[in-house]
Amino acid sequence: MNGLFPTICIVYLLLLSMLPGCGLKDKNNMSNHKTFVVRVKDDYLYESDLQSLYDNTNFIAHNSDTKVQSMIQYVEEWAFKKLLLIEANNLDCLSDLDKQIKQYKNDLLAYHVLERLVAAQLNQQVSLEAIADYYKTHQDDLILNHALVKGLFLAVPKSARNINMLKSLMLSHNPADANRLKECCKAYAETAILDPNDWLPWESVLAKIRFFSEHAMRLLQTNRFIHVSDAKYVYLLKIDQYKLAKQVAPLESVQERIKAIILHKRRLSLEKQIKDKFLQNAKTKKIYVNHLAER
Repeated sequence: MNGLFPTICIVYLLLLSMLPGCGLKDKNNMSNHKTFVVRVKDDYLYESDLQSLYDNTNFIAHNSDTKVQSMIQYVEEWAFKKLLLIEANNLDCLSDLDKQIKQYKNDLLAYHVLERLVAAQLNQQVSLEAIADYYKTHQDDLILNHALVKGLFLAVPKSARNINMLKSLMLSHNPADANRLKECCKAYAETAILDPNDWLPWESVLAKIRFFSEHAMRLLQTNRFIHVSDAKYVYLLKIDQYKLAKQVAPLESVQERIKAIILHKRRLSLEKQIKDKFLQNAKTKKIYVNHLAER
């Protein structure tokens, strides 16, 4: 060990030796050969504890002065926390704090038990029929707040060759051409969105291919294929389907959301069943009596 760590220890030992009731060792610790740096009542911080910090270069900066200050700060924080805990024993609110801790523990245990019971009994399977039924009967709750679109979208550098070929492949209905389009996009396209089955926010599509136009919404509603360019890029947008804001969302776009809603409702129902069963069993065993409910 270099001279830095012993210096820190000596400084603290000298300071502590001047405090009443503090010393390098107390009567109960004479058999302990480890030298402590700080003692707060019956708690000790030893040189070995500080050495582990000193060896940890991630904890303390390389500059020597900063190392000293970091070590001193750590020791002071350690002592301060211990002193706060001692002070806590003198506070009138300690009993209230114990009650809060006990209540938190009980709440946590009850939550954990309920979670295990629910996990063991909850049916996580949601059929497509159940999702479709919910969709039909809750369309007022499934209104879009932004436009959605399905299709193929490319941004191609103006210097790229075969732009017309890319356009032809996009417009083709041949599955083989869809695979060929993907390969060509690797060579020519700057950005490509090539999954025609996904409903995507229109604004997100425009942002990804970096196509910005004040007429973007009108283009969406009036064109099935958009071929425009700016100083750098040619934009090819094949629009298969779209939905506008304030329209009912397509079923595919809200399928996971509906599934989550159904599972949540199913969970609430199961929790009530578990609660009712627990209370009824407790009544039968005469370990639960509720006079208020019997009035």
